[in-house]
Amino acid sequence: MIFSEYFSKLVDYKQLTRKEVLRLFHLSGYDDISHVDSITLSRWLNGKTTPNLYKQLIIVSCLNGSVLDFIKNLNIDELKGNQNDENFYSSYVRKVDYAHNSINYIERSQERRTKIESLSSQEILKKFEFFHRNFSSYRSISDNLELSLAEGGTLISCFESEQIVGHIAYFECSKLKTKKVELSNVLFFTPIYYADSVVLREIMVEFFTRYLNQVVDRFCYAVGFTRSGKKLDFHHYFGGAENLEFFPPDEADKISNTDKGLFLVKVDLLKYLSKKVILKEVLEHINKKKE
Repeated sequence: MIFSEYFSKLVDYKQLTRKEVLRLFHLSGYDDISHVDSITLSRWLNGKTTPNLYKQLIIVSCLNGSVLDFIKNLNIDELKGNQNDENFYSSYVRKVDYAHNSINYIERSQERRTKIESLSSQEILKKFEFFHRNFSSYRSISDNLELSLAEGGTLISCFESEQIVGHIAYFECSKLKTKKVELSNVLFFTPIYYADSVVLREIMVEFFTRYLNQVVDRFCYAVGFTRSGKKLDFHHYFGGAENLEFFPPDEADKISNTDKGLFLVKVDLLKYLSKKVILKEVLEHINKKKE
């Protein structure tokens, strides 16, 4: 797919003038396109230069095009990869597997299944009550975080032999407020857990597949909690994470020294999808679902 042709057709379909396109760019809130001038826009439309994939995705989103259809029409083999992305991802996978697999209490299974459930926030809290005890800062979070969530959230769980080995839950959030931060209309996600890098891939591709199929037209950003260290680094590198607030552990309630508190972060979901190393796996998953 030639981006300039797609871009020109989208502008024509939306019946937009170049001045109107620039206005949408300037109001988008994305630094990568908010300062685009008429010369750059002309070069993109004429194919003299091509913006990188991240800019392409936010352009499609900004003009209310179908991000899902755009991604489906990409030729992944023609996309230029980034060796730094590959190295970071490979390094993260090795660290995850080393940290999680050095000792096992149960025999691991090669057979996995992913389960999708629509549950309320209270149902998810109850389901993972014991898991959340690993994060003593939840007491501080509950006292200082105001959330207006949709009635039903989505829980993605990965199982091996009926044993849960990974999960993430997310909700449409109309308002999020702490003493330091106030945001509206974002996806809110709970701390993600995965037993190893294979489970990470399962959960990640399922999350982004559902995101593209269901809510990409309404949400470009997500806000949620993550631990410090490798997971926080992952969000920073691939999702351009912004640290919004840190909730330290409650020393009286800590059950282990691994409880280092939780960061509230804001991540750019389209930035993840602009990374070939991630997009390739998501596209493979989407294509498998069509078969």
